[in-house]
Amino acid sequence: MAAAERLDGLDQGPLPSGASSVAASLATLRAAMPWGDVGAGYENSLRAAELEQRLSPFWPIVCYSRAMGHFFRGQFAEADPWFAEAADVGPRFGQWLVADAAVAYRSLIAGERGDLDQQRLFAEQAAQLVREHGIEEIDGEVPVALAVSLTARGQFQETRPLLERGVAVLRSFGQPIDLAHALIRQARVLRALDEPDAAASAIAVARATVDSCPDPGILEEWLTALERRPRARSEHRDAELSKRELAVLRALTGPLSERDIGRELFLSHNTVHSHTRSIYRKLGVSSRAEAIRQAQKLGLV
Repeated sequence: MAAAERLDGLDQGPLPSGASSVAASLATLRAAMPWGDVGAGYENSLRAAELEQRLSPFWPIVCYSRAMGHFFRGQFAEADPWFAEAADVGPRFGQWLVADAAVAYRSLIAGERGDLDQQRLFAEQAAQLVREHGIEEIDGEVPVALAVSLTARGQFQETRPLLERGVAVLRSFGQPIDLAHALIRQARVLRALDEPDAAASAIAVARATVDSCPDPGILEEWLTALERRPRARSEHRDAELSKRELAVLRALTGPLSERDIGRELFLSHNTVHSHTRSIYRKLGVSSRAEAIRQAQKLGLV
């Protein structure tokens, strides 16, 4: 790619592959394969979106890459519509791997928002699509999303084989951002299952992978949260959570989404989400499942 970028005629096109130009093709490739550099991948996705035509067979990859850039920068609201477009246009060009992975990430975003119903719907939809098109062996994002969805509903034991498969597939693809993300999700589940040694092993591999990335984006924050060991219980532990946070924590143990919890407690969704993040920080956890498990250990619920 570096050699091609030094050639003349980068603006010529369309190419026989269907790409709008050499420049568009190069930007799309660099966006789709950022090799651990979230910032560079995002910048290349912006350029690819400017250069590539929406009728190009590579447009689904442009959309997916743009969404990934937003996702790993922690910009979930901005990522979701790009994933939605990738999932919509991917099948038109036979880009099933892109389309299925995009639906899987929409499930993960719904989980970050606390919408468990939407999270489950997207995860199951993605799983059905990979089965229909026989690409289970090469799609690592879908089993990860399905495992995270099951974990959010308290079905911990079913998630282990899914996460193991997802990690193995993503390791074979060689993209460190994707692998580190799957390892972090795996470590969260293992910790929720009270398997500290297995969780520590996953965290160690995730740390080595993240450290190899020029710009790991939000993964550094997520991994650092995992590396912080939960503090020992003290008689003043309850005082660390406000009365409102305790109310939200107890509601999180049930099936309600954050939005529905807000309706029950007469709070806005943003307020509930803010309380939830504060609860995670104070409990030293990074997911709803971990928060429930830790709260039960501490006798808070």
